[in-house]
Amino acid sequence: MDIFARAAAPGDYSIIGEIKNRDARKFSKEEVIDFERKFAEVKKYENIDRAVGFIFSRSGFTNEADEYCKEKGIACSEDERWLS
Repeated sequence: MDIFARAAAPGDYSIIGEIKNRDARKFSKEEVIDFERKFAEVKKYENIDRAVGFIFSRSGFTNEADEYCKEKGIACSEDERWLS
């Protein structure tokens, strides 16, 4: 995980994210599945009930990864303005 922001108040959402700033390869479905595993580990380790996951990939996502993120409710973007 590259970003972890704990919610300030109970009932708010924490943020857990991964950033891939590479040019050559799109983010794959297998990498999204690995992100899900790490996301669950952080939630468990940090004792967090409510969290939002996101992935930024500068080179984009494979079609399979994009569809999987949509199915699982994982925010994903290749638009660098999203990080602003």
